[in-house]
Amino acid sequence: MRYAIISDIHGNVEALHAVLDDIKKQSVDSIICLGDIVGYYPDPEKCIDLVKKNVDICVAGNHDYAAIGRIDTQNFTYHAFAAMEWTKQHLSDKGKDYLNSLPLIVDENQMFFTHSS
Repeated sequence: MRYAIISDIHGNVEALHAVLDDIKKQSVDSIICLGDIVGYYPDPEKCIDLVKKNVDICVAGNHDYAAIGRIDTQNFTYHAFAAMEWTKQHLSDKGKDYLNSLPLIVDENQMFFTHSS
């Protein structure tokens, strides 16, 4: 089985489109996202939608959980903190629900997936 592993999208929808387009050209059986769907860039909802439509397994990253208040942002850099505050204000309830549904760890097919930050 061939996997495509993506992570640290951070709301960058243009980069996510480019990566997904490239993955479609490969012989990939499954796409795995290791978290941080949202963060520094301005398209958290679009990125969440693309991940939901294209990714088979997804785990939460620290920015995903910070965006919904599941972890504290006091250790974030100034720029990460500011980006997270903006992201919190621009996430829909549906987007927040999706991020909240993501596990920290997935153990599947003798493989262990996590963001690890």
